Amino acid sequence: MTPPRPVLRLVWGLHQAVRRVSGGRLGTRSARHDLVVVASNGGADTDPAWWLNLRDRPEAEVEIAGDRHPVRARPATAEETDRFWPRLVAANPDYAAYRATARRPIPVVILEPR
Repeated sequence: MTPPRPVLRLVWGLHQAVRRVSGGRLGTRSARHDLVVVASNGGADTDPAWWLNLRDRPEAEVEIAGDRHPVRARPATAEETDRFWPRLVAANPDYAAYRATARRPIPVVILEPR
């Protein structure tokens, strides 16, 4: 079951604070290739603002373990989504519930190095 949105915001804020205070050593893992993220918006019926922004302007930077990396965002193809989805759900079982109840497709987003 997904916690209420205020709880999600609190946990996300704590995660960001730990990552910031630790200089990125805690709360992130080093990436080896493309990054795969889920635009779940906690299962809401609207896409998250970050995905709408990246869809309009796909060039961005991500911070991983204290290092900044330039990326280009794109929606995963149907084949990529099918391939990644089981691993994404294994990492966060709530994604399956979001997909079952949201009135929109839950986008899988690929962040490729540029």
